[in-house]
Amino acid sequence: REDKASSIIQASDGGLVITGKSGSYAARGFGMDLILLKIDLDGNSLWSRVFPAAELDAGNSVAETRDKGFIISGTKKCYGICDSNVYVIRTDSEGNSQWARIFAGKRDDSASSVCISSEGGYVIAGTTLSYGNGRGDCLLMSLDQNGEKKW
Repeated sequence: REDKASSIIQASDGGLVITGKSGSYAARGFGMDLILLKIDLDGNSLWSRVFPAAELDAGNSVAETRDKGFIISGTKKCYGICDSNVYVIRTDSEGNSQWARIFAGKRDDSASSVCISSEGGYVIAGTTLSYGNGRGDCLLMSLDQNGEKKW
């Protein structure tokens, strides 16, 4: 099965945190799940978390939050039900989900990068077909600490 790492950061405790997508855990043998894992500097697995998908969930970027948790930005797509949507997951320091948000436009949208804002919220960058000229414009959005869209 296909597995793909998209982003890696070094956490404040020295471990490495990786996000991407994995077909290895997919239910019924199809689809891609978002994966978040942590390893030590010797490559030993400390933990891994899988966020199951309907068709495709992919983590494209990860950042460490002020309280040592993680924020993941990516893409979520459902079988014939929805186009690609911006997907944001907030976890604790062990990778356990605290909340997840899906931001659905009229067409395909995806988040490729996330950073922590100076107020402690999140800024998401990606691509949108839902807005602008409909041929792939830059997507920027700001979320508060609870994942609520500010702009």
